[in-house]
Amino acid sequence: TIEEGMEILYNDLRDMSYYDNEQVEMYWDKIMPTICYLGTKNVAKIKNALRVAYRAHRGQMRKSGEPFVIHPVEVALLLSELKMDAETVM
Repeated sequence: TIEEGMEILYNDLRDMSYYDNEQVEMYWDKIMPTICYLGTKNVAKIKNALRVAYRAHRGQMRKSGEPFVIHPVEVALLLSELKMDAETVM
């Protein structure tokens, strides 16, 4: 069920290391200034979505050698520059 999937997902977030959280904050520092127009609740949801994306793609690399999570981060930046709604940016 969806509820079971969410529980598994949030349990997976608990195993993030100090390094993982630092990486999330580094990406967050890029995204946060571009999404202020969405309001506090939506900004918090987007930060959680970033944490989920980082955890889901942790250890995955692009052919270029960059972490895979850079792709969803860059897409979120592009969408927020277009002033899209929170669901689209996530």
